[in-house]
Amino acid sequence: MGVVMMMRMVMTVTVRVVMVMRVVVVVRVVVVARVVVGVAAVMPLRILGAATVCGSPRRGHELTLSAWW
Repeated sequence: MGVVMMMRMVMTVTVRVVMVMRVVVVVRVVVVARVVVGVAAVMPLRILGAATVCGSPRRGHELTLSAWW
């Protein structure tokens, strides 16, 4: 009886560890994906801002600020 209980305990612990690990991996992937998407969305705005800075400083500055927020 004791051995069976021990086996069950080990199984439940390992299952929980695996679940936690999966959740951690998913969270990491989501965070990385969000960062990548954010950078991809901001980069064209930054380039636009830099381009307009050459033409009119005021508009370019506003664009770069909006890209930051």
